[in-house]
Amino acid sequence: MGAVTPFLFYLIAAVILIVLELLVFQLSVFWLLFLGAGALAAAALSYVYADAGWILTTAVFVLSTAVIAMVAYRPLKRWQSRPGEMPGNDAIGQQVVVLSDIGPGAAGTVQWSGTDWRAELDTSADAVLEKGSTATIIRLEGITLTVQ
Repeated sequence: MGAVTPFLFYLIAAVILIVLELLVFQLSVFWLLFLGAGALAAAALSYVYADAGWILTTAVFVLSTAVIAMVAYRPLKRWQSRPGEMPGNDAIGQQVVVLSDIGPGAAGTVQWSGTDWRAELDTSADAVLEKGSTATIIRLEGITLTVQ
């Protein structure tokens, strides 16, 4: 078996680093993504310029990783920090089955999306929701649904 070329080394490194960032860290830290992009640039140089040795390819890897990190870090952080488009998930407006009575000041349980959830009655409602009835989700706070 022949020696590992810079192209093959950096191509494999790029794939591993990018896959780790996407699947394990889910774009939470970005650094493996930057390293993977730098390795991809080094592999591309080594592919285009076949005579590029380890020193040149490694220099391209280091420089391209640094440039990519400086250019992409802030936009990716802004993207990561922007608020979701739909606060409260998709639960708002969904119908749920009441599993235990819910009244003013007395939380109960409902079933939504195949799971039992703690539920409280909306403050504007004064009737008790009895077991077996249906209710509508109007708010989601943490793991508690507010229903009416």
